[in-house]
Amino acid sequence: MSTTAHTSDLSRRCRSLRTDRLLAPLAGCTRRAAILDGLVSPGVAVETPEHLDVAWHGDRLVVELDESTVDSQAVRWTRLPHELPDDGAFVHLGTAPQGCLFVDFARAPGPISLCGDAPTARQLAEWVVLQLATVFPAHRPHLTIVGPLAEAVRPSDHVDRVPTLEQLLDDRPPAEGHALRAVVFAQHTTVSAQALRALAAAGDAPVLPIVLGDVPDAAWRLTVRDHERSAGSAV
Repeated sequence: MSTTAHTSDLSRRCRSLRTDRLLAPLAGCTRRAAILDGLVSPGVAVETPEHLDVAWHGDRLVVELDESTVDSQAVRWTRLPHELPDDGAFVHLGTAPQGCLFVDFARAPGPISLCGDAPTARQLAEWVVLQLATVFPAHRPHLTIVGPLAEAVRPSDHVDRVPTLEQLLDDRPPAEGHALRAVVFAQHTTVSAQALRALAAAGDAPVLPIVLGDVPDAAWRLTVRDHERSAGSAV
């Protein structure tokens, strides 16, 4: 699939969720292109701190990575959102003065937490799921969605849905042909350290847990913040 077709497919999936605000980071990144032209080379890794601040459809997204990730090729800055790196399971997370931030989820060394107030964190989870489901085939993970999340993502040869973690552990669909299984949990209350260990031990491919909510032992943490929004429930 060409890069342009890939971006168009992602946009179509986002619209099908009726969450047009999900596309705002792409528009914001495009608006910055004229300013960034000549300052950031597409697809080139940029030296970054462990905490990255980006704009994500009107909110602030704080991306906390481990030190080894920062020193790797997992973090990329591009001038435009359609300049998607094609050598990993890259997810576009927002914009900053450096450009458009992409992070290779396949390089996460452990669980990823998606944090913030409940509705916005859920929207972030759907944004991540939609992109992982449409990563370039050579680097596309097998995606398992546990619970009600991103209903527009239909089951396929690389996407399956299960209602509970227990069912996933009892009767796990194979991840044949995929180097990674990304398991996205719609509710973090069902996930324990013991369950994550069981999930990792029983697989036919390495498992990357992506949890809606804070996980104490998370390797990466993505937190949506908005100082102007009134305090809401947290996940």
